[in-house]
Amino acid sequence: MLSGDGSFPDFYVNERSFDTYTTSLTAYDCCCKLDKDFDNSNFDALDANNNIKLYTESEVLAAIRYQTGLSISSPTSTGEKYAKDDLSGTCRSILEAMSEVNGIMWVCSTGSQITHVAYKDYLATATVSDFAEVLADTSQKTFGALIVTDMTYNEVYSYGSGNVFKYIESNLIKNNSSVGGTLYNRFINAVYSSFSLRSAKLSTTMFGCIPQQVTYPSGNSTASAIALNMVATYTPAGWLIDYSSPECDPDDDTYKSRLKRELKKTVKKDEKMGVFFLNENGSGMRLKI
Repeated sequence: MLSGDGSFPDFYVNERSFDTYTTSLTAYDCCCKLDKDFDNSNFDALDANNNIKLYTESEVLAAIRYQTGLSISSPTSTGEKYAKDDLSGTCRSILEAMSEVNGIMWVCSTGSQITHVAYKDYLATATVSDFAEVLADTSQKTFGALIVTDMTYNEVYSYGSGNVFKYIESNLIKNNSSVGGTLYNRFINAVYSSFSLRSAKLSTTMFGCIPQQVTYPSGNSTASAIALNMVATYTPAGWLIDYSSPECDPDDDTYKSRLKRELKKTVKKDEKMGVFFLNENGSGMRLKI
C-alpha cells in the first residue's frame, strides 16, 4: 500500500515491473476493494406477506461497509429501494446502480474514505500557470427530459422536455408520478462545459482527486472548468497534468431503459445503461460506448 499525504487516497500496488533504470508500479485506490462479490444471503426475497421485500439505501450501504471494511459516505436519499435480485454482483456494481438513481459519483477522496459527489460538484481546486494547449467549449450543456420506469407497477413517466438525457429504472416511484420530480431536479442541474488542458503546470502543489475545478488564465481573464479526467506526470519542472472533460451529447441515445430493450429485442455487446460509471480506472459520465 502507498499511503497518501492526508489529501490523497491510499493506493494498493497491483503490479510491479523492473528494468535497469525504471521501476513501474500499477496501483489502485481503495475503490479496488469494491470488486468483492456482494453477499446477499442475509437479505430476504419476500416479506411475511409473500410480497417482494425492498431494502433502503442506508441498509444496502451498511452491508457494503461491513463486507468491505470501507468508510462510505451516505448520499441524500431519493427513497430508492432494492430487492434481493437488485443486490447481486459486486459491491462496485451495486454502488454504480445507486449512483445512476442519485445523480452522484463515488470517488476515493482521502485515505480509505469513499465519498459521493454530485456530477456538478468538485473535490479540489487546482490553479494552472502555464499550459501547452487549451480547447474549451464555453457554452454549458443543458439537458432535457428524464424518463423513469416504475419497476413495481411497470409504468413509465417522463419529466422535462427536449432531448432525453437519462433513463432510470426505479423501485421508488410506486405508481406515484410526482416522486420522479425529485430525480429530475437532481439531474437537471448536472451541466458543465467541455474542455481539455494539455501539459498544464500547477501553480498549487495539491491536485487532489476528480472531479476537480481547474482555474487557468484565458486571455485577459481567468477561466475555470470542472475536470473529470486527469493524467499527471512528475518532471524536473514539477507536476505536468492533462485535464479534460468530454463534450456531452444530449442527442446520444445510447442509454436504453428496459422498455426500449424489450422493443428492440436486442442488447448490443458492452452496451451500458445509465450515465454514471465506476470502474478500476475511476468514475465519471459515460458519453459514448
